[in-house]
Amino acid sequence: MFREIMEQLRQIPLFAKLKRDDLAAVAKLVKREEYRPGDVVCRQGEAGDFMYVVEKGELQILQVDSQGVEREVSRLGPGEYFGAVSYTHLTLPTN
Repeated sequence: MFREIMEQLRQIPLFAKLKRDDLAAVAKLVKREEYRPGDVVCRQGEAGDFMYVVEKGELQILQVDSQGVEREVSRLGPGEYFGAVSYTHLTLPTN
């Protein structure tokens, strides 16, 4: 399963150029979660402590406007991700 996670990460542009050891360090941080249709992954305005990658299926991105109306602004499919903003200063361990 670890090798599969590394291969999936390698397909994501953010991680594509990492050295094998650095990619392995990121892969060790991965926690798989499964969601059913209609489940809420996170809500608008919540602090983002995680990066989410869609492994299979589709993720609908909704935004609530100032009148409280919920609108779809995007959809994400396999290999696409969100929440990476908090990882722009990711420090990987070195040996």
